[in-house]
Amino acid sequence: MLDQASTTFDTAERDAIVARIHEHVVDNAYWLWVVHDVNPRALRPEVQGFAQAKSWYQDLTQVFIRR
Repeated sequence: MLDQASTTFDTAERDAIVARIHEHVVDNAYWLWVVHDVNPRALRPEVQGFAQAKSWYQDLTQVFIRR
């Protein structure tokens, strides 16, 4: 889909392809989206290994998504 989106010149068609890509990425949660927050949280039950930091440094190396 990425190749198709990058080679499509029709704006509406490209937008539809990118929307499908976005839907696929969000639904399958390949990445854990992290934003700068003073109090990050992991709320989904599938997210495992998250430990709330007691300082500014949040270690995400142990975080994984249970399938």
